[in-house]
Formats: sequence, C-alpha cells, structure tokens
Amino acid sequence: MRQLLFLLLCIGILVIWMNADVEVGRNSVKENLISQIRYGDFKLYVDGNDLYRDLFADIDQAKQYIYLHFYIVGKDKVSKKFLQLLKQKAASGVDVKLSVDRVGGYKINKKTIQELEQSGVQFTFSKKPRFKNFFYTLHNRNHRRIAVVDGNISYVGGFNIGNEYLGEDPRFGKWRDYHVRITGSGAQDMKSQFAKDWELDTGKELSPHEITPIQGSNKYRYVFTDGKGLWTTYYKEMIQSAKTSIVIATPYFVPSKEMMTGLQNALQRGVRLQILVPFKSDALLLKQAAYSYLEKLLRSGAEIYQYRNGFFHGKVTLIDDKFADIGTANFDNRSFYINAESDCFIYEGKIIGEIQHSLQRDFQQAKQFSEKDFEKMNMWDKFLARVSMVLSFYL
Repeated sequence: MRQLLFLLLCIGILVIWMNADVEVGRNSVKENLISQIRYGDFKLYVDGNDLYRDLFADIDQAKQYIYLHFYIVGKDKVSKKFLQLLKQKAASGVDVKLSVDRVGGYKINKKTIQELEQSGVQFTFSKKPRFKNFFYTLHNRNHRRIAVVDGNISYVGGFNIGNEYLGEDPRFGKWRDYHVRITGSGAQDMKSQFAKDWELDTGKELSPHEITPIQGSNKYRYVFTDGKGLWTTYYKEMIQSAKTSIVIATPYFVPSKEMMTGLQNALQRGVRLQILVPFKSDALLLKQAAYSYLEKLLRSGAEIYQYRNGFFHGKVTLIDDKFADIGTANFDNRSFYINAESDCFIYEGKIIGEIQHSLQRDFQQAKQFSEKDFEKMNMWDKFLARVSMVLSFYL
C-alpha cells in the first residue's frame, strides 16, 4: 500500500512539474503571426501518389535551392527515393537543405545523415529537446510541412514522406489527406519561416538567392505559429464571422474550452456545423479523446461524421463555402497551443470550390453519428475517453 501511495505521489509531482515547465516555456514564446496577403495559383492533392509525383518533379527541376521541412521522413521505399533525389540535386550544385522534427524523424539514423551530408545535403533535426524546459521542449514539436523550390513554388498540407501516405500500410489502408502546391509570391514567406527555423536549429543563416517573385490569381496568406495565436488571432474571428456553415475535417479533435465555446456559439446563431473525423486512428487515445467533445456538439446541433474509406489525415476548415484553411494544424490543443504549425488561409479562387467538392466526397464516404451511437459505445472506449480527458492538453 505504501509503495502504491509513493508511486502515485511521484506521478503527481511529475505531472505538476511537467505542467509548470510547459507553461513557462509557452510564456517565453513570442507571437509572430504577421504575414502578407499574396496571390498565387493552386493545385490540390488528396492522394499521396499525385503529390509525390509533382513534388519530386519540382525538386528534380530545381536550379538554385530546395528548402524542405517535414515532421516525418521514414526509411521505406518512397523515403529512400526522396532522399536519393535530394542527394543528386545537392551533388549537381543546388543548395539543398532538409529539416526533420527530432521526434517525428526518429527513423533517420546517423548513417543516413552522413550519406546526405557527404552528397552535399545540409541536414538538421528540428526542435531538439533540451535540459532547460525539458518537458516544454519535448512537447513543442515542429509539426510544419515546408517545401520551397526556387522561390516561387511552395507546398503545405498534411502529407509527410513515407509509404503509409501512399496507402501502403495495412494498418490504415487508403490514406486520405489534403495538401496544396502554390506558385506565387507567398513562397518567399515560407522561405522566411524556414530560415528562422533553420537558424534556431543550427545557428546558421541561409544564403541569399536572387529570385523574381511571380503573382498568381488567388488571394491567400501563409500563417506560421509556434503555440500561440492560432485561435486568438485567426480562428476565433473566422468562427465568429461564419454566417451559414462551418466544416471542420481533422484527424484529431480535442478542442480547448474557448474553442468549444466558439463552436457552440456558432450553433446558437444557426450556423450549420459539420465535423469529419476518422474511424481509424494512428495515435493512442486520440480517437477516444474526441468523443466527449463531439457528443456535446452533437447534442447542441452539430453533425458528426466518421470517415470510413481508410484513414483520414487532412486538416481542413471551410467557412461559408467562401474561405478555407489547409495546413498542418489539427483541431486540438497540441496544434493550437504547443506545436509549431504551418497553415494556408485561402480567401478566394476556384480552389475553394475544389476543396468544397472534395470534402463532399469525403462526407459521402463517412457514417453520420447519432446520440444513440455515443450511448452504444463499449466500456473500453468509455474508459479511455475518461482517461484521455485528464491528458487532453497534450494529445
């Protein structure tokens, strides 16, 4: 009995220490969200094969530089093809820099890094945990996806590099995601953010490159966050401005109290709220963690759907069928209050209609939940849902 009490005491002290450490770390971060309105031309991807085909082609055709950050790069067939292409471009004289999150990139070993560097690729792990503010630096992941090629081509969205994003992992089956390729002047904003992250991770500045920015036809802006401002500066106003409809498609739905309040207020105004989450999950507790929030919103009038045609990993918000956000931020505490994220806010253009049409197909391949479905949850899921509530800020 004494041993159990001692263990519980130690766990309690550890949790208190972790919460305090994370809060100190978050308070030390400055909000830096200002980005300009840009104009570009979009291409939407929901299939990994299509995305990799175009991304690899852009990399292959690069003349000056290739700057890339992914949360995850695997060690499978497509990852090796990706890394081999980077080595070839670096050997040809192109400035190639690759950054991968220190936790998400755990499959990248020393041998791989040595081979990259011997070919001329400059590599770094991003956001390595430090002794000072250990828990905060452990939780504060660089969840961005950044791809900039020669100053006028950029990519952002939910895909990483790995065979699972091609639907080749039997655990998940078909992989559904959202990513965009943009040609336009916003690439310089993405390059600037990559430069800030690179200097923070390596202590080195990027070399200058002479690029003449081009203009496209669709109004958008990049928004880069590091655990602050995504809700208060952008999403709060977006939700409040909604007049007819809000669509949220996300693999992880664990909102904060203020995020829930914003959605419930929208429902009270008569706004139609549709939420799409996956039936399958790739992360422990996150499926069950969403249940209590989804049930509350369902009882308030929201429409809740579970995607059934494989695994849904896209991060998309659509307001009044007129404004869209595609990026890396999930609709959860971790993305809004801890992680470094990259999102693209799209204000006009035919790309909005393409996103709307794609989401309609996703909802057609989903099951709509009713109150009875939540009542029929098995005891194990109910238990995990209660456990996850305690850990919701870190999920």
